[in-house]
Amino acid sequence: MEIEKIGIRLEKIKKLNSNFEYSFGEKISPNNIEFIEKKLNLNFPEKVKKFYSFTNGLKTTNPNFEIIELNELKKEKSLVHFATFDNNKKIYFETGKWNNANEWNIIEKETNYELTKTISSFWSNKIWHWIENKKRIWENEFWKTE
Repeated sequence: MEIEKIGIRLEKIKKLNSNFEYSFGEKISPNNIEFIEKKLNLNFPEKVKKFYSFTNGLKTTNPNFEIIELNELKKEKSLVHFATFDNNKKIYFETGKWNNANEWNIIEKETNYELTKTISSFWSNKIWHWIENKKRIWENEFWKTE
């Protein structure tokens, strides 16, 4: 899925579920991304920069999901909490090393469960399992859950 189609897919969900709401964060400039990289002492993978250039955060209700705005990110050792599912399930970039996709693994910290290796997979595939079907993607064998 192309990143520009996120809004189109969210609108389709909203038409099917009148309780569903969503909002995007305010746009962020490349200079602000660079400032935040310096603040966090990180070099973001190019696809993470592209994602945040398109949508600097996303919030949904019914079900609840949030991608945290870039300026609100905080580094905890080598982890950066960047998304939250169901109001309390925190998802992190594992920034200590780059993976074979030249990105950071995306994990659930408590169990160290790896959701995916790329931000592209996260926004084009994983989040929709939760938003559309309430599948707990932060758990092993999430596709089997009710």
